[in-house]
Amino acid sequence: MSAGEQVDVLVIGAGVAGACAAIGAARTLGTRGRVLLVDRSAWPREKVCGCCLGARGVAAIEQLGVNLASGPARGVSLKHVRITSRGGATFELPHAGGRVLSRSMLDAALVDAAVRSGATFRDKCSASVVERRRGYWRVMLGGECIGARSVIVADGLGGHALEGLPALVPTVARGSFMGIGAKLSPSNVDAAVVPDGTVLLVHGVGGYVGFVRMPDGTIDLAAAIDPRRARAAGGPIMLLRRIIEQARVAVRLDENVRLTGTPLLTRRRRMLSMPGLIIAGDSAGYVEPFTGEGMTWAALSGAQAGSLAAAAGREGESAIDRVGDAWASWHDASIGPMQTTCRTIRVLLRTPGLLRGVATAATRCRALRRALAQLSTRITGRDTACRGPLDSRLAPASLVAEPEPGAAMAAVSHGERMGEVKP
Repeated sequence: MSAGEQVDVLVIGAGVAGACAAIGAARTLGTRGRVLLVDRSAWPREKVCGCCLGARGVAAIEQLGVNLASGPARGVSLKHVRITSRGGATFELPHAGGRVLSRSMLDAALVDAAVRSGATFRDKCSASVVERRRGYWRVMLGGECIGARSVIVADGLGGHALEGLPALVPTVARGSFMGIGAKLSPSNVDAAVVPDGTVLLVHGVGGYVGFVRMPDGTIDLAAAIDPRRARAAGGPIMLLRRIIEQARVAVRLDENVRLTGTPLLTRRRRMLSMPGLIIAGDSAGYVEPFTGEGMTWAALSGAQAGSLAAAAGREGESAIDRVGDAWASWHDASIGPMQTTCRTIRVLLRTPGLLRGVATAATRCRALRRALAQLSTRITGRDTACRGPLDSRLAPASLVAEPEPGAAMAAVSHGERMGEVKP
């Protein structure tokens, strides 16, 4: 795209939120407008992700024309979440309607759908929003300055597109956990521990870690851990091993496991919009999820943001000026309640003693299991019933790999950007 060129909608970030926004905008504008989708990474790319998409997210993406039951992005049906706490106390909640899928395949399918809908895609393209002048946002794309009538920023937790606008800089929550991800060989986890369609969440002092079996048989590991406790333990992998061992779960984390980290997770922005500018997905604010909420929020908010920005552009300048207020109202009413529910769950997940008590009680009390099932329904959007108690010992703790004596573990920095984490 030549210098000084103008577009109707610029979408920054090609993850779930950004790609869904580009699809929504391109479909709404049709041949009457131009949509440009950019991402700073080379494409396709891998990223830390729990690889679970909730029922609401599945519905939102399929409404955009991406089939998650077949094709490259197909996944495994998600049915249950098994929660295990320190000491091995375990209970299971329904989580029907979601899917377990490859994040890289999903992102690629969504970008392809955006291009088919009429959007233009550019990877390896960093973006920085500069200012709004005469009805257009000036945005630097590498060394090129373009004008956009509307901008949707969906560049994730580690994004920098809005650093030039101090009013939109996010605030990281005090005591926020950081994310850790890894891919494990099927030989590291017995099929009975992580069966198809079940997310295993293991909780302990210093964080929690989730495991899910991918369509190709590998195991996705996604964890949220306290950086301070990780440093004190000798590194992230040491803390993860301790949590797993104390929960008596048979998962082996050997020295060959390659960990990838994220910036600190929980954050908020005081403002989610300005005239002609919308912030969507993780960029709009993030709460440590239960399972599948992050991508679900991204899909819902992205699709809405794209359609809203494009519709405002069709109506004219005054509608574009008002789009920010409309977006903030929608986000508060639609995404806000789901994030509030996850904040409540986060308290439980961060209190191992309380969680252990709830897990023990749930194995004995049908009324409590019913209440927990109702909470799960609020998250998944499906009317499902809670299963009864499970055996509190999924497998002997002796199968958990012991750390190598004297292994040198790197400290975890609070300000660490997404990238490989030394184990």
